[in-house]
Amino acid sequence: GWVDWDGMSTHFGPKVLSKNYSLSEIPLLVSAGAVVPLKTMASVSALRPDPLVWAIFVPSSHDVQDTSIASRCSGTVCAGRGEVYEDDGETKQYETSPGEWLTLEYNGDWTETVAVKISPPSTLATGEAMGSRGHRSHVLQLRGLLQHENRRLTAVSVRVGDTGKKLEQLPDTAAAVENCAAAGWWLHTGHSLSSPRGSIIISLGQHSKSHTIEATLTFGEGVN
Repeated sequence: GWVDWDGMSTHFGPKVLSKNYSLSEIPLLVSAGAVVPLKTMASVSALRPDPLVWAIFVPSSHDVQDTSIASRCSGTVCAGRGEVYEDDGETKQYETSPGEWLTLEYNGDWTETVAVKISPPSTLATGEAMGSRGHRSHVLQLRGLLQHENRRLTAVSVRVGDTGKKLEQLPDTAAAVENCAAAGWWLHTGHSLSSPRGSIIISLGQHSKSHTIEATLTFGEGVN
């Protein structure tokens, strides 16, 4: 299936889709299960790298497996992968010192449990190439979960190295959405092009890039 950019509906083909879009919407469809790296408007305007947002487009129960795309979905059971390349964003240092490829992978059932893993870069770039950024803040943004009636996110746990903890559900505020300074998760009730209404935002906190970050998302009955 193909998910609207805001994650509120999924379309199945073959068909011709006609729809009127407002100025607050983006006329873009994304393959169900895909992972799209994004920035927040606050980080762009402040010219800072954090947080790195991973938008995951949750598949519907009607999705079928399509081996031609990066995600592998059969109904709500799905596996997906996203990558993003980074250098210092300012100089031509990338010509002599490589940047970094960051990778996120997930698999599981979006109505039960999904495991997410963010791996450290295979080759850590030098401090000069990356502006001495030894830590990164990661945010998961789940789009399309509200399409599943009577299913909601009930718990999020994160493990970094030998340390694990359960994340708390936080109030939804504009500052939290743009800065994601505190680790936790919430249902976003506002709306922006980078953070649509109804998306689930999970701030994993700031961690060393040399560590693997593993998150377990648990779903249950009810609505967020």
